[in-house]
Amino acid sequence: MPSLKGKIAWVTGAGSGIGAAAAAALAADGAVVVLTGRRREPLETVAAQIKKAGGTAHARPGDLMSASAVETIAGFIKEKFGRLDILVNNAGLNVLERTWRELKPSSIDELIHGNLSSAFYCVAAALPLMRAQKDGILIHTASMAGRFVSPLSGPGYTAAKHGVVAMSHSINMEECINGIRSCVVCPGEVATPILDKRPVPVSADDRARMVARGLRRPHPLHRLAPEARLHQRGLDHADLEPRLCRGAAGQGGSLATVRPGEVRAPRL
Repeated sequence: MPSLKGKIAWVTGAGSGIGAAAAAALAADGAVVVLTGRRREPLETVAAQIKKAGGTAHARPGDLMSASAVETIAGFIKEKFGRLDILVNNAGLNVLERTWRELKPSSIDELIHGNLSSAFYCVAAALPLMRAQKDGILIHTASMAGRFVSPLSGPGYTAAKHGVVAMSHSINMEECINGIRSCVVCPGEVATPILDKRPVPVSADDRARMVARGLRRPHPLHRLAPEARLHQRGLDHADLEPRLCRGAAGQGGSLATVRPGEVRAPRL
């Protein structure tokens, strides 16, 4: 990536995995990063690592399933920096109950709020800041489950991640005239702690074999990606010009050229 010096980036789900790796990469390239997640301790650990490497990071914990908590963090960003250039909309979760027979209303609420409502809240909070500056990039972590239906991820997670993909496309359709771009990363297997939360956790030996196989067959359907490689695919879009909008990263997303102030009718 070109230098992001002077840019402000907000990374959600930043306490581990893809979010932590994305925050470190953005900070290494010069951006000031705001780290959000539910638990303060992991955020402070990531912030300390970034600062030790010479970057700038601010830990702002909050439950992103609460619209008011999201608005509070966005208010901090506006008051302290007066702008927001990049949103890495990465927070998400899954549950152990991944069949219709097991799903309960409480699990359904957790899945939808934790993966879709929270993503919507962050977008709704970020867009006013980006509209004001006529510039901004939103990078959402969805999943292969956002493109393909599989019992592995469960119906609630799959439906929510399909919603994230659709949300991103709708942002480009409306906000392209404001110089705002949105894209989605749709990873398959990623070597992060979320693998430990499966009904049958992936063993260390299986992970090692999957990584080795992925290195030999670098296709997203056959890869267990380390988070450091995965996040880079999404962050490659952090420097897109304001006139460019990209659909889904790593899934053949379309690249459209729209200049700020220009309105294009959709093709029917």
